[in-house]
Amino acid sequence: MKKTGNIVHDLLNCAIGKEIKAELKKFSFQLLHRKIQFTANGYFMLDNTFLHSLIGTVVTYLVIFMQFQMGSSHSSIRQQCNYTERDLKQEVE
Repeated sequence: MKKTGNIVHDLLNCAIGKEIKAELKKFSFQLLHRKIQFTANGYFMLDNTFLHSLIGTVVTYLVIFMQFQMGSSHSSIRQQCNYTERDLKQEVE
């Protein structure tokens, strides 16, 4: 936002035509007095707070998902070990 204002003011100093200068002044005025906000169809604001919450939620779900994956791989190893123990007991008898 600040960069855009700086560029507009630089262009105002270089503007050749009166129409261009008038449009740049209007645009500069709008930049100063209107706060640009992004929303999701008017339901909620898309700002830094929302992005931080979204990233935190995604990371949390990924960690939980990875823990479930690790847990299921450990249980399959345990099952394989159990089968081996059963087979050994049967061979001994």
